[in-house]
Amino acid sequence: MFEQVFKELLPKLKQKWQKRASHLRGRQSTHNADWIREIALIP
Repeated sequence: MFEQVFKELLPKLKQKWQKRASHLRGRQSTHNADWIREIALIP
């Protein structure tokens, strides 16, 4: 059950972070690090 939720959430999260990163292209590496950190927090 959790895997299904994860599969549905992941693309949405990615989209959100990609949009945010494109807004602040200069800080994109920082945002990528935050994005990895967010994923790491998901059990």
